Amino acid sequence: MFYDILRICAGEVVQVITATEAVEGTVLSVIDDGMILSTGNQASEGPQGEVVVRISAISYVRFLDQR
Repeated sequence: MFYDILRICAGEVVQVITATEAVEGTVLSVIDDGMILSTGNQASEGPQGEVVVRISAISYVRFLDQR
């Protein structure tokens, strides 16, 4: 069920919390065992990257206001 909810969140800006870190970014996709996020500010020239967070490591996901 958690996996299915995450799959419909593509394009949403989220903060993913695990036991050891917090990662903020835009959900690109959800694969079998992970969630792929685009990190960095897309409006700036700063570095961007993709981060894969294992589904089993996620404590919770916070949806961030895009305003």
